Amino acid sequence: GSLGADWVLPLPNAEAKPFAHLKRTKEEVAPQFAAGDAIKVAKGKVKNRKGEKKDAFTLTFPNVAAPNRALAYAVDARAEDGKVLMHKDVLAVDFNVPLGKRTTSTCVFAADELGGAKKVVFAVAPVASFGAKGRELTVEQKIA
Repeated sequence: GSLGADWVLPLPNAEAKPFAHLKRTKEEVAPQFAAGDAIKVAKGKVKNRKGEKKDAFTLTFPNVAAPNRALAYAVDARAEDGKVLMHKDVLAVDFNVPLGKRTTSTCVFAADELGGAKKVVFAVAPVASFGAKGRELTVEQKIA
């Protein structure tokens, strides 16, 4: 299947370069979640790199499918006032496989990464290859 819009490298390389990063950045279409997509939050325990069990929140969200497939996601945990408590960049689970059935990705936030907030808004935005961000999904979660 197609991974995106077709483009050609001109030869010889003295010709104009339509593949220039700035040009492609300006022309890129932001990927969008499908109607009805949502973030699921599961509270539980996870092991950190030291093997310690920590309270954590696991976010699961659907990957954006073709034609504007997202290979990465910007994930934020925000306080009620909008301040970003923690930001994570997540690579889609299926970033390196041919297009097929729609998959999901996950992101884990340990409770101690959330700055003692009582309630957090988790936000996930799909990000295209050249940085265009689509509409984000959000979900509120009580922490304490």
